Amino acid sequence: SLVLAVVPLPRLAPPPVLDSRGALDAVRRERTPFILAAFAAVAVGGILAANVWREIPGGWVSGGWNWSDFLVHVAIGESLAQGNFPPEVPYFAGVPLTYHWFADFHGALAALLAGSHVIPVFMVTNGIMAGALALVAWELARTLTGSRRAATLATILVLVGGGMGWIRLVIDVGAGTGSPWDLVQAHPYDNTWEPGWPYFKIASILGTGLFPHRATAFGLPGLLSVLLLVRVSLGRRPAGMALAGVLAALLAPFHFYFFPATYLLVLLYAAARRAWRRAGWLRDAALFLAPMVLALPFVLGPALLQGERGSIRLVQGWGEAPFEEGAGAVVFFYLTNLGLPLLLGVLAVVVARPPGRTFLAAWALAMFLVPNLVMAGAVEFDMNKYFQLMFVALAILGGWLLRRRRLAVAGLVVAAAAISPVLVATWHAVSTPVALSAGQERAAQWILATTPQRSVFVTDAFINSPVDYAGRLLISTFGPYAANLGYDPAPREADI
Repeated sequence: SLVLAVVPLPRLAPPPVLDSRGALDAVRRERTPFILAAFAAVAVGGILAANVWREIPGGWVSGGWNWSDFLVHVAIGESLAQGNFPPEVPYFAGVPLTYHWFADFHGALAALLAGSHVIPVFMVTNGIMAGALALVAWELARTLTGSRRAATLATILVLVGGGMGWIRLVIDVGAGTGSPWDLVQAHPYDNTWEPGWPYFKIASILGTGLFPHRATAFGLPGLLSVLLLVRVSLGRRPAGMALAGVLAALLAPFHFYFFPATYLLVLLYAAARRAWRRAGWLRDAALFLAPMVLALPFVLGPALLQGERGSIRLVQGWGEAPFEEGAGAVVFFYLTNLGLPLLLGVLAVVVARPPGRTFLAAWALAMFLVPNLVMAGAVEFDMNKYFQLMFVALAILGGWLLRRRRLAVAGLVVAAAAISPVLVATWHAVSTPVALSAGQERAAQWILATTPQRSVFVTDAFINSPVDYAGRLLISTFGPYAANLGYDPAPREADI
């Protein structure tokens, strides 16, 4: 990154002057994307700072998803900072960490330099990456559509667009289960694990991509950066294609699911642009694909492990969709889970005929088909990351459709698409179920201060543990966490 920022390189634009005046001039030239980036960074970072690790009388809250991803990432990052390198699985000690763990690796390095625990670093870097997502999404949308207004609307939809999970809030209020405010504090009305119709299993980018899930917070702007580089370099800038190839390959340890999607989307773009008719297309393809060798150490191990357990397989429909209830239920599921962004995208392709519609339609369709045809991992919900990628293509199409509408009309449509993500953001900011009790947090501080690094603990199999916070190692953990890495938790559970 430093070389690209400051060293003049052949066939690449001269590096910018890195000073405050140059930065301010850049902001003045393109105010809108920087305003959107600042909004994203402040909103995501602010909500995490408010409630991702907060003490209340009952213990310590870890945001809305306190039962899920966040302390898993804390366990990885803090254990790396505490000497777990080369990394073993911190919650399944003794075996290699086969996971998209580089976002947490980055957090560990930053925490060591700052003399901090990883949690404050995670707050800051998730906010920064939300801002980066806004910048690259805006520029990609602008280059694909040629419209700054479309790019602005698309970026807002990327950041705050989502499905219609708010329907469950209306049902709950109508059933008298609580006041709207009490229900919003207690439930994530974006996607939900609760049983019963209607089902909402597809999470918005904001809901699970930018708050708790470190890999997506880093991987999504990384993937869009590759597409942006290919968009401006294919057939014109060999150095840009090489840089896109390096970034695509290095995406593998940051996001295991987005890595293959990157190559699929680049292939679809090349096909839509009929790249084979351009002079030098073989050179561009070689420059883009050659760096893939950098990804192999991070891809082969996980793929082999998952293959041995049968976790990578073909399926007939995504397991979280209600296929057992018939075609009508499946159609209703996807219409409500994908919501207004889906309607906007389809209308844009059919009615508005935007530039690049072939590629954008293929992008959205491919990311819809992947989880309905392929399963990669032990947790079916994880395949919803491809739907989050689908949201980006739908947002760009929707931005084009809305670009000539009156501000009030466009604002009303965007606000309607944002209801569920706003609800889940509120839930993240104010929810109060504790991840660790006050006693467990004191135990975590004691473990961190007094036990040797890389100490190994035997605990119960609950999802959150004081050992996670302390960055030490566990014999075993919540079973699906180990299974999702390709390891069988059953023998260790029996031994314990």
